[in-house]
Amino acid sequence: MVWKKVYSNSTVDERMLQWGVTLCSYALSFILPAWPMVVGVMIVVTADQITGIVASQDKMHSRGLRKGLKKMFQYFFGIIVAKVLDDLFIPIDAYPILYTIGGAICFTEAWSVYENISKSTGTDLNGVFRKFAKRFVDRKHLKK
Repeated sequence: MVWKKVYSNSTVDERMLQWGVTLCSYALSFILPAWPMVVGVMIVVTADQITGIVASQDKMHSRGLRKGLKKMFQYFFGIIVAKVLDDLFIPIDAYPILYTIGGAICFTEAWSVYENISKSTGTDLNGVFRKFAKRFVDRKHLKK
C-alpha cells in the first residue's frame, strides 16, 4: 500500500487514528442528541417522496428523485447546523433553534404530502377539512 510506504512509522499511524477517532466522537456528540429530529424529518421527507411519486402518475424522472435526495441531505445538514447553533452559540433554553428549524421543515414537508395526496386522489382535502372543522365550530352543533 502507498500509505504504508510513505508513512511507515507506526506512531504517525496511531496518532492519526487517535485524531480521527477523537474528531468523529466529537462530531457524533453533536449529532446523536438530535437523532429524534433527524429521524422525524427523514420520515416526513420520505413520505413526501412517496406521495410525490404517486402523484406524478408515471411522469417520474431521475432529476426529480435526485432533487428529493438532495433536499433530504440539505435538511439533515440544516438540522445539524441548528443543533450546533443551539449548543454552542445560543445556549438559551427558552428558544430552541433545533426544534424551530425541525418544526418548520416538518410543516413544509407535511404540506407537500397534503398537496400530493390531493393531486393523486383528485379530492379537495381543503373542503374535507373545512367541513370537518365547521361541524365542531358551528354554534348550532355546540348548543345541542
